[in-house]
Amino acid sequence: MIDSARAVIDKLSLIFTVITVAVALLQCYAGYRMLRFWISLAGGLIGFAAGFGISYVNLKNTPVFIPVLIGVAAAALLGFLAFRLYLAGVFVFCGLIAGSAATLIPFPKQSTWQIVEAVVVALVFLFAGILSVKFNRQVVILITAISGGIRAAHSLAKLVPILRDNTSYGPFLCALLVITGIMIQFLTTRNYAKKR
Repeated sequence: MIDSARAVIDKLSLIFTVITVAVALLQCYAGYRMLRFWISLAGGLIGFAAGFGISYVNLKNTPVFIPVLIGVAAAALLGFLAFRLYLAGVFVFCGLIAGSAATLIPFPKQSTWQIVEAVVVALVFLFAGILSVKFNRQVVILITAISGGIRAAHSLAKLVPILRDNTSYGPFLCALLVITGIMIQFLTTRNYAKKR
């Protein structure tokens, strides 16, 4: 029984890792082109988390599907608003992905360092969000290529034994993904940026 549950968990973990790699590579190589999609998705995820979390805490004696429905409604509303309010969506999206990439920085585990980590993530979020609104195309390309490349390399290390066993390959793969992602996005979005 325990072995079969562990096997299911391992399969789900593998599927999740493969999906993470695919999304990270899309972000790395097509982040700017898919910006409206990413913005809507980020808004929807934030809306669902907020709607579900708030309703789950405040509606204690109700069935679970009610907070889920409230979360779905909040996701649809916030996803739509993020799509319509483009610059606000750009701010939140770029801030979120830069902040999530900052969580990969290996801080020590002591409680003092957890406060430092939270401050660094918050500052990265704000800095990336403000820059992305001011210099839209350039910053979005840099943020999506860097964070997508880092996330893809980090997740690929879980899938590919040579990356997991030899830690010197990881930074090389990360740099390769980031550099090619930046180059491809800048080359493929010149005319696309003028139409926006």
